[in-house]
Amino acid sequence: MSKVNNNQRCRAVQAYIKSGSLRKTAKKFNMPSTTLWRWVKRYNNGLNREVYMKPWNRPANSVEKRVMSLKEKHPWITIESAKKILKKEGFKISHKGIYSIWKRYNLVNRSPENVFTTMARLSPESRRVIEYIEFILSQNPTNKIIKKVADILNALPSFPLEYEEILKKIPERYLSLSRRLNKLDAEFMEMPKSVVYQKAKRLRKAFEKKGYIYSSVLAGITEILSLHWMRTPEEELQLNALLRKRLRNLREPVINMALTFLAGTANCELLNAEQAFYYARKCKKLLHSLHHKNSYIIVGDLMTFITDYADALKYYNQALRLEKGETDTNFHLKISLASVIAGNYKRTRSLLPPDLKIGPDSEHYETYTLIKALLYLGLGNLEKATFFLRECLRRSEKSRFRNYIYTTAFCLAVIEQALGNEKEARTILQRYLPLFKKYRIDRHRIMIEFLLGRANISSIKLPIFQMVNHLEYAQKSLKIKDYKKALNYARNKGLLGFYHRVIVFFPRLITHILEKGQNPGLPRRLLHLPIFRCDIPVYYVKFLGKLIIYRNRKYLKISLRPKEKSFIIHLALRMGEPGKSVLINQLYKNFWPRSKDPSSQLSHLLVQIKKRLRLPSHLLVISQARDNKRLVNKGIYLTTDYKDFELSLVQARALLNAGEWSYARKKYISAFNLFRGRPFERMFDDWSEQMRQAILNRLENGLQEFIEQCLIHKNAKDAKKVLKRATFKDLIPTIIKVPEPK
Repeated sequence: MSKVNNNQRCRAVQAYIKSGSLRKTAKKFNMPSTTLWRWVKRYNNGLNREVYMKPWNRPANSVEKRVMSLKEKHPWITIESAKKILKKEGFKISHKGIYSIWKRYNLVNRSPENVFTTMARLSPESRRVIEYIEFILSQNPTNKIIKKVADILNALPSFPLEYEEILKKIPERYLSLSRRLNKLDAEFMEMPKSVVYQKAKRLRKAFEKKGYIYSSVLAGITEILSLHWMRTPEEELQLNALLRKRLRNLREPVINMALTFLAGTANCELLNAEQAFYYARKCKKLLHSLHHKNSYIIVGDLMTFITDYADALKYYNQALRLEKGETDTNFHLKISLASVIAGNYKRTRSLLPPDLKIGPDSEHYETYTLIKALLYLGLGNLEKATFFLRECLRRSEKSRFRNYIYTTAFCLAVIEQALGNEKEARTILQRYLPLFKKYRIDRHRIMIEFLLGRANISSIKLPIFQMVNHLEYAQKSLKIKDYKKALNYARNKGLLGFYHRVIVFFPRLITHILEKGQNPGLPRRLLHLPIFRCDIPVYYVKFLGKLIIYRNRKYLKISLRPKEKSFIIHLALRMGEPGKSVLINQLYKNFWPRSKDPSSQLSHLLVQIKKRLRLPSHLLVISQARDNKRLVNKGIYLTTDYKDFELSLVQARALLNAGEWSYARKKYISAFNLFRGRPFERMFDDWSEQMRQAILNRLENGLQEFIEQCLIHKNAKDAKKVLKRATFKDLIPTIIKVPEPK
């Protein structure tokens, strides 16, 4: 008879249930029919405890429980001390025996793969139990069988990592305290953190009442993690100190790493830089005992909280060297995000190749699009940055919205500032400031208040604040050496990417350096942004109604023919940034499909448009390639109210997903208010017709969505008001109705 493992036996039982033939199934799996029958009988009986059979050379259960309880009640106890106590009680057990029991119960030598987990490594004996239970639960078991499964799980010394799905299928009432804690760990990301906090606190108190200090500390770590998500650093530090007091001088590197990391991040939230650096040094010392990939990642994560991304990348790179097999996507994106913040755009591009295959359905899509947005913003490509910010907001979920709201709002303000729209940039920052306060994002809130001129950050010693403080001082002094000090500080601390974004709020400093003939050390495309170059024209084209055009925020009082209007809108939507171009043949086909000499008509149209828009002729030219002639934008920026509409709609949906209806409602209304009439009025070329229909479809979908949410939130008044305005302006048919509340 060949040796058959537990997984094969489970598959054999499953095959027998489907086929009904005992002999054929046994022959197929090369096992005796009597063995198969024994396993089928076990399944039919519901389960029994024989599935977890303790090896013959193990101590009795009473001895194991006593050895385990010593460590649970006195986490700091040594093996030698435990042996002396047991000897007095009449138990004879070796050092190795004590250590083995503590290891089975996950009380020593904890796995560094996840320092915050309450679970253990998978042991060979646990594997047999887990595989069989997986099989039983896949067969739609009865409540009685589930209870027996819970009894077996409760009997396990510890629950193994990577089998969390099993615990999720077992009701909490059937589980022991230890398994309940494991189940809470498994469901941490799926539950509201306030609920996790309450459950973890109850479990901690229950373990304390039982005298199990070690398990109470593990429950306390889960409790601190929930407080970390809830942004309550003062409570975190109080509980952290209590847990450390209970552990006394326990030398368990994994638990010490978890508590030290959480203390470091809490001090970062409180802007207590000295204490944050103190805990960072302690984490780094613990790496001598935890030479593992995830330990280096944790230290790198702490350095990102401190905002020293140069140091963070050092530890991430060390983790990368220790990695075996394929790179974890989450870690891959973590390095990419740190690299783009550090201003290492070349490496960021190499870390985000096209074959990475992170599509809109991926759980990592939000992080991926945010990194791409930061990358293009650092390179001065505002259009692509806006596109990826929209994508990030479009996919943001409630649990992650708080993590992205600051960066997306800040980047949108940076884009407006870069275009010279300083008033609009301030409006964006002011509009989101109450949300930063609500979500207790104090570090980000203070940075925004500083940029709005409402806060002093000179006393905050975290690198990101020190860097901006250097910039503020340099703008006041207008000395080259002060500017270089800020630039070098950003480079040394790995903040060059953030420096490239925040520099647009210090335009006077850069223009002064350029006037002196000095190199400010910025990417070339950043230096050509309108905020630094007053000679670069920025056009704002409002076509959601009667066409209105602004040049450098000044209204142009001009008269245009329908084809000229259509052509300007075409340019604004298809080539709104320097470097963008459109094929000449596409323009011919759309605007002069029947003309015998479209080139002369295009030339005449361009002359008229440049004259009316007061546009220097060299900024909009036709390339001289023979077979691939293009109309090329050589140095103008064109934005539109339709892009504002799309962005407002996406922001409204993101706020709605985050449960912020009052903010979402305002965003929806501001989006609809951009429509002053039907777009592309009296413009009958194919492109204009298609765009008109597409835009009105977007408007109609947005209105339907808004009306549904108004009814859900019992706000039919706003729904009727917005809909009446839209139908009055003949934007959409009167098909959409607001049902009367029942």
